[in-house]
Amino acid sequence: MMRAAGAFTILLAALSLGVCVLLERKRRRSCLRQLCICLDLLEAELGTNAKPLADMFRDLSSQSEGDMLHFFHFLSEGFAYLDRISFFELWKEAVCVYLPQLTSGEREELIHLGGVLGKYELSRQCAALARSAAFFRDELNRQRERGHGEDKLILALPTALGLLLVIFLL
Repeated sequence: MMRAAGAFTILLAALSLGVCVLLERKRRRSCLRQLCICLDLLEAELGTNAKPLADMFRDLSSQSEGDMLHFFHFLSEGFAYLDRISFFELWKEAVCVYLPQLTSGEREELIHLGGVLGKYELSRQCAALARSAAFFRDELNRQRERGHGEDKLILALPTALGLLLVIFLL
C-alpha cells in the first residue's frame, strides 16, 4: 500500500510539473495577446485623437486585465513623479517589474518603444507603436505554431519520467 501511495505521489508530482509549465506558457501567450491589443489601441488613440499618454494609460489600465492592468496602472500613476524620474525610466521599470514573462528580446523591443513614446513627433510614435505591435504579433504567431505540439510534449515528458522513476524505485 505504501508503495502504491508513493508511486501515485511521484506521478502526481510529475504531472503537476507539466501542468505548471503549461499554465506559464498560457500566461505568456495571454500577455502577448493583450500587449498586441493595447499597442494597437495606443496607436489608434495617439494617431486619431492625439490624446495625452497619461490619459491613454489610465484608460488602458481600466480596460486591461492581469499583468497588463498592473503595467498600465503603474504607468498612469507614475506620471505624478515625472519631475523626479524620466518617462523612459518609468517605462523601463514597468516593463521589468510587471512583465517578467517576456523574453529578453521582447523586453528590449518594449523598452525601445518607451524611448520613443512622448519624445518624438506623433508620426514617429505611431510608427514605433505599429512596429512593436507587429513584432509582438509575429512572436504570438510563432508561439501558437510551436505551441500545439509542444504542449502535448510538456505534459507527456514529465509524466513519462515520473513513470520511469516509479518503475525504477519499485
